[in-house]
Amino acid sequence: MTFKMKGLQKTYLVMTLSVLFACQEKAEEKQIASDNPKLIELVKKDQEMRSGDMSGMNAGIDLEHRKQVFEMLAKGEIKTAKDKMNAALILQHTNLGYCGEELISESVENYYLATLLSEQAFLEGLEDARAMYAANLDRYLWLTVGIQKYGTQKVYVEEADDFYWVPIDTLTTDQERIEFGISPLKDLLEQASMNSYPKQNLL
Repeated sequence: MTFKMKGLQKTYLVMTLSVLFACQEKAEEKQIASDNPKLIELVKKDQEMRSGDMSGMNAGIDLEHRKQVFEMLAKGEIKTAKDKMNAALILQHTNLGYCGEELISESVENYYLATLLSEQAFLEGLEDARAMYAANLDRYLWLTVGIQKYGTQKVYVEEADDFYWVPIDTLTTDQERIEFGISPLKDLLEQASMNSYPKQNLL
């Protein structure tokens, strides 16, 4: 009788531990799956400003949004793949402006950080981040070396009164472009003309 009781006690203990571990795993899964609500709200406001004729765009609000993203990064509040893609979207909208005739960014490093975040989101399984990664990398390369890798970035050419492709790296294969949802180079060049290459090709 004593042996049976010990067996029952052991069984009860195993069952209790199993339930506790199962609850802990579910809690951890819930925590992992929980996207940052503050970041979701920032993206919502960001997209609302850019809807329609984009007359609601406000550089001051964009700057405040980026500051909040940096604060969240510093506090470790950007955890999920969706968080990383949302943060990349906010950083992607770092303002551009002209210095003489040259179009420059207020902070080109923001595009690099956006590239890393969207790449990580894609590697973690978020399919929507695939195209964003290519766009962020192209924008970063355009504003640092003057050439884009895939073919996602256009710039307005006043003399032609039209949008031209930022110079596209012809060493990038069409298979690489297709992998990120981008058309082959031939098709891109049928959509728009391409600006001339900078004097030094650094890619």
